[in-house]
Amino acid sequence: MSETLPSPAPLSDRVPAWLWPNLLCLDAPIVSVVWLGVFSAAYDMPLEATAFLVLFLAVWCLYAGDRILDALKRRAGDPSPGLQTPRHAFMGRHLRLFAVLIFFAAFIGVLVAITRLERPIFGAGLIVATGAVAYFGAFVAPIGGNRPLPGKSLAAGLLIAAGITVPIFADYSGKLPVEPVFALFAGICALNILAISARDGDLEGRRLAAGLVTPLGIALTLAAAGYALFGTTVETAPALRPLLFSLSLAGAALTILHVNRRSIGQDAFRVLADVALLTPLIPMP
Repeated sequence: MSETLPSPAPLSDRVPAWLWPNLLCLDAPIVSVVWLGVFSAAYDMPLEATAFLVLFLAVWCLYAGDRILDALKRRAGDPSPGLQTPRHAFMGRHLRLFAVLIFFAAFIGVLVAITRLERPIFGAGLIVATGAVAYFGAFVAPIGGNRPLPGKSLAAGLLIAAGITVPIFADYSGKLPVEPVFALFAGICALNILAISARDGDLEGRRLAAGLVTPLGIALTLAAAGYALFGTTVETAPALRPLLFSLSLAGAALTILHVNRRSIGQDAFRVLADVALLTPLIPMP
């Protein structure tokens, strides 16, 4: 039995205010710096403003670059439902402008990273950047015209989580656990991508993602909450519990959003999927 979803909203000249951050590729960079701030507080690793600036610019360049590639596919006649959206139409009308902005944003980001970031952070950032290039070559624009490799959502989740936490874990020498928290965070990042794919991806990707979101979301929600309540010691609980509860709430929000995806418009769903990752802004005891 095939799954029927609402058709993409028609393009119009009047854009709702809540959609502008997505059209300008600002939603992912904002989410990234929010989580960097949470990790910085949880692991007691104070960061200079330059670390947040470099992360914001890097994520924006990658996000906008990926959008440009999608817009070019749309212009070439790709009928994928995920490309028939106002954000891709907007990018298609402003390709040259965004290409210039990406160039200057990348130049400023690299200059600031070279001159202001600490060496361990800069070195680890280069490794993540190499991973980003490999990701684009394997999953976004396959080299030689080959078909994209499987596992795009998982790879993207790991890459995003690594990029956000590089300033924290590149030079971390404290006693707080790192691996389980990073794994949960990477899982939440992948869950966000899977939920969006289940809503507006191509038919094959949509069916595969739809079957993964609910069980993965429940597992991540319970794992993060359980770790917050029972897996932290007296010493680590005050620092990590707000972070872990934020991860648990994000997992729950994305799962609920996925379950109700048929009643949510395509553009609204993508915006809400990113809003679901802003749970660190909710005050935690």
